[in-house]
Amino acid sequence: MACERSPQGTWLPALLVSVLLGCGASWDYSKNGANWGGLGQCGYGDVQQSPIDLGSASGIEKLKLFLKYPKVSSSFQLYNNGYSIALTLPESYKGGFGLGEKLDDMGSEDAQAYKLWQVNFHAPSEHTLKGKQMPLEMQFMHQRVTGGSAETAVVVVLFQEAANRYHDLLDKLMADGLPGKAWEEKSVASGIDFGDVMGGAPFYKYTGSLTVPPCESGVKYYIRQDPISAAHSQLRKFQKALKDTCQPRGNFRLVRPHIPGAKLTLVPSVDVIKDPDTTVKPSVSKVEKAEEDPLIAAEKKAEQGSNFHCPATFIDEEMANMGRIQVGDSPEFIAAKERFNRNKRELQVAEGAEGNAELAYKLQQKLYNDAPGWAEKINLKWSLEGAKAVKAGAKSTLADLAGHAQEELTIFTLAIYAECKRLHDLKVAEEEARKAAEPQAPAPPPPPPPAPPPKFEYPEPHVKLRRGMAASPFASGKEDTAPTESGISADEGDAQANPARVAPNLHQPDVPPSATIEKAKTLKDVKVKKGPPREEIIMTVDLPVDIASIPSKAGFKFDFVEALAESVEIPASRLKVTKLEGHTVAKVHGSYSLAQRTLRGSV
Repeated sequence: MACERSPQGTWLPALLVSVLLGCGASWDYSKNGANWGGLGQCGYGDVQQSPIDLGSASGIEKLKLFLKYPKVSSSFQLYNNGYSIALTLPESYKGGFGLGEKLDDMGSEDAQAYKLWQVNFHAPSEHTLKGKQMPLEMQFMHQRVTGGSAETAVVVVLFQEAANRYHDLLDKLMADGLPGKAWEEKSVASGIDFGDVMGGAPFYKYTGSLTVPPCESGVKYYIRQDPISAAHSQLRKFQKALKDTCQPRGNFRLVRPHIPGAKLTLVPSVDVIKDPDTTVKPSVSKVEKAEEDPLIAAEKKAEQGSNFHCPATFIDEEMANMGRIQVGDSPEFIAAKERFNRNKRELQVAEGAEGNAELAYKLQQKLYNDAPGWAEKINLKWSLEGAKAVKAGAKSTLADLAGHAQEELTIFTLAIYAECKRLHDLKVAEEEARKAAEPQAPAPPPPPPPAPPPKFEYPEPHVKLRRGMAASPFASGKEDTAPTESGISADEGDAQANPARVAPNLHQPDVPPSATIEKAKTLKDVKVKKGPPREEIIMTVDLPVDIASIPSKAGFKFDFVEALAESVEIPASRLKVTKLEGHTVAKVHGSYSLAQRTLRGSV
């Protein structure tokens, strides 16, 4: 394509350069979010922020998570946006999840259905399991399309390292390599199956915020309870790429504290595509099983329904003195000590008896084997059988007592907690009696509940994501031609439909900082001096196209503006084709025709 510019058109590159130099990243991972307090809602302490540490859930949800993630039928770009490695799904992709009691309920306008739009990676993970950070976290960004407002929901999959467990999904995503520099892209072939990392486990659920500025609150999180295993070399490639991009430690936000009233629950899941008849119900995960020894189980049982927590020092001291009756012990605690020690002694006696029976049996076996003749062997046979029976009985007794040993330890531990609680309640009662004897001041009124943060308004440009049944993953197919709704509050002229890259907030396109100009903050008592309107920038472009061969000039203008806007990464609304005209040239792209028709357009 030959290009000619008017004198005013030569200003366009200079203008783009000035925008590039004038706009930069407004945040980074230098302190992993500790310095984001003044950005958007990142510093709000009255609402739950994300990420969080995933501990014990407070309950199980009645609704089910219906997962529907078909294979992606088209290729797409895996790109580095300077903060993460990410991808945006084409609008035609009908993947996502729903929340309800039955799968049949998902096909209605009132269903809680969410469509997947964007995926991004964080290494190491942002959410932690019992304080442990995973090597990689995959965040699937969804927007609600039916049954309510366009709220954001995130499905999170954590990855853990396992020897030689090469995961097919990661291999396919990295087939062309990972984009290691900001705004570098890599092609990913069709056939990607996100369902490979979704099903087969229940999910944690809580309400938090975006983990990147502006940290918008009210975001629903669904986190796969069990991490996915992947090979060290696969995880290492993501860690290297993201640590090089987001130095010094990678692109994760530090864990945010739990606020009072914030709930963490578990949700059963159903993989609609791979196993629609199976509901995976919540259970104790591998991380939680590691803690389920008798002492911890007893602690949970003793403290259930109570705010009381017994100090570890008291438990350690009573365990060390389990064989001693002390002054002040309650009759119940004395009886528990006597029972535990009696069972302990019986176990020790049984262990000794089993050892002696084993030695006696081996002695009789040796005598039998060394007997010189059949008569002696016959005489020793009955002694050997008797020793064998005694050995079997001793072993059975020992096994029975050993089987009850863990149970007895749990019972004694519960007795320790009961004694600790008794002493605590006695101390509290004495303190309350002392306070009751003193004159009481009127109690101050309770503080008002914290006000919810105001709705965050994203600066332009905005994106307009498809909503309604036509966008639902659970649509029957007949709804594809149904009218859709915007789901955003931006003016139609300011919103971009179906952008190639969507930001994790799902409200803006994911473009370099140079491609957007944010509105300045309002300042009071500032007078703006009006001047003459700026002169338009005109650029003339020659194309080797016969103007007579264009069926629709309006359609050609639209396609040309979209392509040009994408190439320079600016909104298409800032460009306009003012005129199309044909003219004759002697040579186009090395052709030696005497005359060819060429299209000339002014932008």
